[in-house]
Amino acid sequence: MKSLFRWVVRGALAIVCLLVVGYGIVHAVSEYEVRRMYPVPPTSIVLPTDSAAIAEGGRLSRIHGCLGGCHGRHGEGEVLLDDPLIAKIVGPNLTASVRRYTDAELVLIVRHGMRPDGRSMVVMPSRSFAGLSDEDLGKLLAYLKTLPSLPGNEPLVEIGPLGRIGLIAGQFSSSVDAISKAVPPPPANTAQAERGRYLARTSCTQCHGANLGGEAHPEGFAPDLAVVAAYSPEAFSELMRTGVGQGGRKLSPVMRDWAQACLSQFTQAEVEALYSYLHVKPVAMVH
Repeated sequence: MKSLFRWVVRGALAIVCLLVVGYGIVHAVSEYEVRRMYPVPPTSIVLPTDSAAIAEGGRLSRIHGCLGGCHGRHGEGEVLLDDPLIAKIVGPNLTASVRRYTDAELVLIVRHGMRPDGRSMVVMPSRSFAGLSDEDLGKLLAYLKTLPSLPGNEPLVEIGPLGRIGLIAGQFSSSVDAISKAVPPPPANTAQAERGRYLARTSCTQCHGANLGGEAHPEGFAPDLAVVAAYSPEAFSELMRTGVGQGGRKLSPVMRDWAQACLSQFTQAEVEALYSYLHVKPVAMVH
């Protein structure tokens, strides 16, 4: 009996040791991914100074979730995820960040998903911002630089064990890698649809994947936007303004809140351009 007990204890200890060693390897490999250095591309931008362009930057900052989305209602920062197994992620205080970095460094962070020292951001949705025109990005940054300084959250990314496994397995990507792996949405066939493709590529891809073919998130699955084919123009407009689906169907709280805070900022002409592109979009190929 004592001999059996010793073998059970030894077996349990061996399993614990294997788990400890295994997690040590996972931690080391994932930490390498987090700390990997990338070549820093040259960046330059000219920010507008006229009031109309800066006001338009305010609208763009809401459409793209800078305000009312990932960084809090007024740019003060917000806790985006707090799951010990996956990660704790805090969107930083934008009113502090725009004063901390130069214009060129802000372009590097926003468009390229890269820190000034060459390390990748982890959760910055730069695969969407990478497609922003210089004009729109300049307006957005010019507006953010006018925000009054507010107390708020410092940036924080603490990756949990499941998050680290996902990073190694390719379920999650650093911002730089997400840009390099992005498969663009299908081409458009009219000028209006091309405008819609630009709007979709720089906004909808945050949730629905780089090619708009759907993507899994901790909060749920964002579907392939080929579903817009089932919407009438009026129903799609209602979706964009309120987050209410076809026939009054209740969608996820995330979609509802995002629509009301961000998507509702699109002009009617932009909503029509999006619809002209998305309602004929083919189902995305799996890559």
